[in-house]
Amino acid sequence: MCQDRDSVSVRVRIAARLSHTGEAYWRDMRIDRCIAPIVAALQAANIDMLASCCGHGKTSGRIDLADGRVLTIEMTENEDDKRRRLEHFRTADPEEAP
Repeated sequence: MCQDRDSVSVRVRIAARLSHTGEAYWRDMRIDRCIAPIVAALQAANIDMLASCCGHGKTSGRIDLADGRVLTIEMTENEDDKRRRLEHFRTADPEEAP
């Protein structure tokens, strides 16, 4: 996750229903660097958003979509946790698998 104020400029669409003018328009917005590719991909797919934040390592990140859904962004595991989890699945009895 990004540190505070580690952001990049991403061109985002402001939907007409969210615009103060009633007209859709594009605007460069500062987006947290670590989620900027996700925001850019959503914009390329014409998915309107209201807000985004990566959580800055203090909480889960989120992207609020204009239709009311929220995309939650969880921090990835560290490498030791990944190895332990993978080792557990390699050695687990197939009969005990969920």
